[in-house]
Amino acid sequence: MDEVSAIKILNNIINSTTFEVSIIESKIENKNEEIKQEIIQLKKITDGIVSIEEEMKNKNKEIEDFEEKEASIQSEMEDLENDISVMDIEIQDCANRIKEEDSDRGSVGDILNHIFNPIGSMVSDLIKELTSNIKDLMKKIEFNQSEIKRKKEEMGKLKSNQEEFDKSIIDLEMKINDLMGTEKQFENNIKQLGIEKTNSENVLLQLKQVKSRCKQIIEDSEQDKDLLNIGINLVDEIITKTKELYINNNFKIDF
Repeated sequence: MDEVSAIKILNNIINSTTFEVSIIESKIENKNEEIKQEIIQLKKITDGIVSIEEEMKNKNKEIEDFEEKEASIQSEMEDLENDISVMDIEIQDCANRIKEEDSDRGSVGDILNHIFNPIGSMVSDLIKELTSNIKDLMKKIEFNQSEIKRKKEEMGKLKSNQEEFDKSIIDLEMKINDLMGTEKQFENNIKQLGIEKTNSENVLLQLKQVKSRCKQIIEDSEQDKDLLNIGINLVDEIITKTKELYINNNFKIDF
């Protein structure tokens, strides 16, 4: 290869690398924009996850409140039922004492008559007191039974609300799982874009180095330095390595 041919090839390589540098720089710019947009979307996803986790935390707190209230109502109903059991025993005890006191008149019908219609009956002060106690106890039992019914209805509403919250928790968990999958996808996309950008930057650097070396050789030649002093082999080396670079990156070899 003579000096003129070598200079011509070096100029061709400069022109070719200049074109490829512009393409690569455009690709890098696009990658930067893609990465920027992916990061924006990733932040939205991450913020969404944080928001849902906070919502789940609040829901779980409300469920805990439901469970505490449910346990409290259950305890109150048990106390009311225990009181009823105690009052049933007290009523039976009063009835037995009335029966003993009124054994001369002696029937269950007489006892009931004393309880519900004592007017006109010949009753002792003890029987009056016991009869009054039974009435009071029966009123208390009726009140307790009414309270138990009311608390059961309240418990039913709590359970219904809790079931709705349980379902909402499941829905939120599914949303978080979906978002986490999307978040992972965006993270992988950003990682892949980063790799592609780095590869492009490496190729860009190699192209610029080739272009710089070609320019330097031409400048040395233009300063009356015999290209042969630099060495034709150096030009051959540049041509060989540049072709390898182009082939590896699917660039068109036009020099």
